[in-house]
Amino acid sequence: MLKTVLTPLTPVAAAIGASFLQQVWWVRGIEGAAFGAIVFVFIPLAINWASSRSNFVTLRVDCAVDFLPTTLPSEGRVTVVQLRYAPEVPHQAGQVSQGYGAPGQNTEWPPRTQAHKCEVRNIGTVSVFDVAVTLTVNFREVVRSPSNPVEWVSGGVIGTGNVSIVAPRLEEKIPFSFYVTNTSPHVAVVAAISAGYAWPGDGTRPRLILNLDPMRLMNFAPAGT
Repeated sequence: MLKTVLTPLTPVAAAIGASFLQQVWWVRGIEGAAFGAIVFVFIPLAINWASSRSNFVTLRVDCAVDFLPTTLPSEGRVTVVQLRYAPEVPHQAGQVSQGYGAPGQNTEWPPRTQAHKCEVRNIGTVSVFDVAVTLTVNFREVVRSPSNPVEWVSGGVIGTGNVSIVAPRLEEKIPFSFYVTNTSPHVAVVAAISAGYAWPGDGTRPRLILNLDPMRLMNFAPAGT
């Protein structure tokens, strides 16, 4: 391969060398210094830039309105993020629960329980492990109509918190799925989604880039409505 690449360049290199030798000594010195700068400075910088551009992993997150599953899927596992505002636990927005069992087994979730189903995809060829996906959630008060208590509107923000879920492994084109539901008596709005390694990187791990549609972030009515 090296011979194949270098052979077409031989006449070019010869022409450059002949032109170089025809210059006066001080011009050759300047040209030599410039060539040395290219070889020893700019080429390594270009290599480092290309390396930094390739050392990243792009994740895609998509969430859509759904219901909590009433039976376990074929893989026999379901993961649910239960949003809940707890003033006594600052900066927390809920908890993560996982159900295991035989495929088709009852999950004990009531039918038609409001939820969003989220899928995290690795858009690339490099597998990554233990990626924490964090939801930032705003909880808003429920303002009910004086004339009709059944009617309500979303009020001011009463608290904000985070809840994280860890994807143990993200391979190319194999999504990691989880559900999000609101178990609080407040309106829950997922204001942002972020991702990162569950532990600090050592400089050798790829940098994560998160790709999502901010217009499709999740909004939840109060539980039981």
